[in-house]
Amino acid sequence: MIAIVCRSSYLASTMSAMLCGERSMWFGTDDTMPDPRRRLSDALVKNRVSVVFYEPSFFVDPAPYRTMSPSTRFVVLAGPGEESSGRDALAFGAAAMLAKPVDTGAVNGVFQLVSV
Repeated sequence: MIAIVCRSSYLASTMSAMLCGERSMWFGTDDTMPDPRRRLSDALVKNRVSVVFYEPSFFVDPAPYRTMSPSTRFVVLAGPGEESSGRDALAFGAAAMLAKPVDTGAVNGVFQLVSV
């Protein structure tokens, strides 16, 4: 299972389509969903999540989540103006960083890299 933690349902659905049929869950924000960080925590404990793609506006340091699911890989999605946060996430243990806007080749390449 792949988790995508981002603000945009469009980005989440686009990334899901790029992941070649891998099952994914979106954790975002809107009026009907509780805190995406709490939902991600629950998913990491209850499901086998192999990769989490996340925006640094939700969290920069993936360490608390890695303790819940040590085999899960975290990939930060950094957009324009978030490069510093993306580098910080890498320093804190994110496996890779993808620049937004993302494209199919980059998503699949990083997914293959971190899924090994």
